[in-house]
Amino acid sequence: MLALGLIAVVVLLMLALGLMAGAQGGRWRAQTAADLAALAGAEHLLAASGDVDGACAVAREAVERNGGVLRDCAHEGAGVLGVAVDCPTPAGRAHATARAGPVTARGSR
Repeated sequence: MLALGLIAVVVLLMLALGLMAGAQGGRWRAQTAADLAALAGAEHLLAASGDVDGACAVAREAVERNGGVLRDCAHEGAGVLGVAVDCPTPAGRAHATARAGPVTARGSR
């Protein structure tokens, strides 16, 4: 009987660790999608002379190709694009944000 109890505890710990690892993997995927979306959108923003809708469409496509959902996309001024992304994980949804823009905008918020 004691052996069964120990096995149950070990199985529960393994499940909890697996869930935590899956959640961390989802967080990394969300951050990767946000970083890529911000970079791609900011590049479009600069190349298309301030086309915010086009930049957000490019960002959305980048996020969706990485398995996420674009929650927010905004031009923050000075050519900087900010995005917020959600990605599904075994433990729920992972959230990440990113900003990208030209070096000349460094320090602007």
